[in-house]
Amino acid sequence: SAGAPADDQHTAKSARAQHALHRAFSKEAARQVPTSQLDIYNQDADDAYATTTSGADPRCPVGSIVHKMPGFEDICAWRASPATSWGRGEALCQQEGGHMASFKNKEELFFLQSLLSFTHQFWVGFRKMDSRTWYFTDGTNPSFAKSVWAPGQPDDHAGKESCAEMVSWGGTGQTDRMNDRNCADKLPYMCI
Repeated sequence: SAGAPADDQHTAKSARAQHALHRAFSKEAARQVPTSQLDIYNQDADDAYATTTSGADPRCPVGSIVHKMPGFEDICAWRASPATSWGRGEALCQQEGGHMASFKNKEELFFLQSLLSFTHQFWVGFRKMDSRTWYFTDGTNPSFAKSVWAPGQPDDHAGKESCAEMVSWGGTGQTDRMNDRNCADKLPYMCI
């Protein structure tokens, strides 16, 4: 409203943006959301913006959200299917020419989190290669990712946790941190 404080206006815009992005990636609305639905996100982003592709950008599947940020490489993001195992999610992403979502820096991590904010946990493209080495499936350097682990993680509980999920640890002060998890569990995911 016109008389609301700036913080309230920003919160309302942010909520509308999250709703538009949730609709864009929900199973029922996948690839059917008109570009105008995402314009809310475009107007509300402080440092970045997103657009949908219509097939004109050969780097991205039709219906993708494209993350553009000055000084950074563009990211094409799309949700390939509902919750699935880590391996199946990565295979489906590869079929579309991508990989399960990974992040090289804080900005890319925040973008990914904003697209998947409707769930409190989701797969990321980070997997254990051997007993101590983790890597991103797209081959990028995991140095930034190491700072995103939740306290005490990775712990390879019961020797069965070789894949990474992003979790909102509500109430602990450690929101949006990575946790290792059994790769056969089913979670939402995003392709880039």
